[in-house]
Amino acid sequence: MVRLEHNIMPKRDEKLINVNEWKNDNVTAKINNVFLSLNSNSLTSLADFFVDEHPSKTLPFEATIENTTIKLCSPTQNDALQDETSIKPTDTEIHLSRLKVERTNDGLVCVEPIKENCNSPHSGNQQIEMIEEFKKITIENEYLHRKLGTLERLKEENLELRRFQEENKSLKILLSEAQDNISKLLGEKQNLLDQVHVLKESKTNMIVTSSKR
Repeated sequence: MVRLEHNIMPKRDEKLINVNEWKNDNVTAKINNVFLSLNSNSLTSLADFFVDEHPSKTLPFEATIENTTIKLCSPTQNDALQDETSIKPTDTEIHLSRLKVERTNDGLVCVEPIKENCNSPHSGNQQIEMIEEFKKITIENEYLHRKLGTLERLKEENLELRRFQEENKSLKILLSEAQDNISKLLGEKQNLLDQVHVLKESKTNMIVTSSKR
């Protein structure tokens, strides 16, 4: 859809110098759901339409493009002239979801994405939903941070407990070895006491025998 607004506003307080100064034109275009296929050579030829032999006043325009695809087809060559090793040209496809093209009275062309209307009720509801979602995510992140801190403390406590368990296990092993050594020493002590007792009895018997003689 293309719309041309042509307004004529005469200036009564000034002398007529050029009628074109009274004119105020503006072009508005909307392009939606269009699939356009162009040959690259044809696209190059379109540049001739933008050459103005007689410079005129800049015509401001505003165009909105939504869901539009432009396919630039590469020129095809004769298969007989193509070498087997030559690279075949490929087509270029450009997809424009939402785009705004604007030219001001100064001739400046601006291309920018379409901005959402923040004053609409639907946009306001979206902002409220986004704020609520952001608050919810913030609360969840704080909860996860606290939970992560608790898990870190539990991890440190578990490591400390494992260290105590390893030390306790080592102490039990040392205690068992000490008890075994004590048992061996007690056995050796009892053996020595028995030997001493035997020696004493032998000595006593020898003394008694000598006295009888």
